[in-house]
Amino acid sequence: MAAAARRILIIDDDRRVLQVFERVLERAGFDCVTASDPAKVLELLHTEPDIGVVLTDLQMPGIDGVQLMRQIRERFVSRPWLQLVVVTGNATLESAIDSLRLEATEYLQKPLAAADLVQVATRATTRAETLRLLNPKTGAAASVGDLKAVASLAGQIAGEMHGSEGAVPALGAANAEQLLRLIWQIQAVRREVFPEDRLPTASWEMLSELMSLELAGRRTSVGGLCLAASCPVTTALRRIEELVEMGLIAKEQDPADARRQHVRLTASGRTKMEQFLTRVANELGSA
Repeated sequence: MAAAARRILIIDDDRRVLQVFERVLERAGFDCVTASDPAKVLELLHTEPDIGVVLTDLQMPGIDGVQLMRQIRERFVSRPWLQLVVVTGNATLESAIDSLRLEATEYLQKPLAAADLVQVATRATTRAETLRLLNPKTGAAASVGDLKAVASLAGQIAGEMHGSEGAVPALGAANAEQLLRLIWQIQAVRREVFPEDRLPTASWEMLSELMSLELAGRRTSVGGLCLAASCPVTTALRRIEELVEMGLIAKEQDPADARRQHVRLTASGRTKMEQFLTRVANELGSA
């Protein structure tokens, strides 16, 4: 990963938190920029284009973290790869939903262990760099070396899923999720693997989310899956029913709560997602 990709902007009005977070992350090899005044953040991002991750508190004087993230998304539309991470001592369902709508990739509650902070930073910076390399909005072409690095990651994930000797056990679900979000852009491969349908973006987002959760050994409810799709809830519910009819996902009643249904990939859905990951690894490798 390029050094610039490891630049993180930390925002918190508590200077003690800034110092602790900065110390932990710099010891782990990250390049940190700090701001205790949220009013200066937009200017900082303008003068520091190499920042790939913004880690912010929510409750701050003058402007809250949700408003700040909204301004960042509106001002820096040309940086769709910019990752937003929320670390707050006052977590609420409303602020979590607002953060998800602004494409925050992590929503964490204080106090946060040093190891967890480093893990979150690693996920976010890797995601920012891979998206920056291949996102056409940046106007920058990826080098052969960059493509080989992404291809290597794709191959490791495909190997891990199939239990091959080339699998890297430490890869984990976090990197799998990063690659899944990156390869949404590879439309041609997707259409070859799913020739019987043209999946709307929301459907593909939900399939990718389910695959990421399965790799992490986690599950989600119908409501949680709706949040993963960038569309209204009513549309997301319709897409879920379509995916069920296609045989790609299945709904199951939660035995502990009759009011809730969980969603999972079917064997067919997982097989196709594995095929897709393997094809992407091959395509990028040949580049």
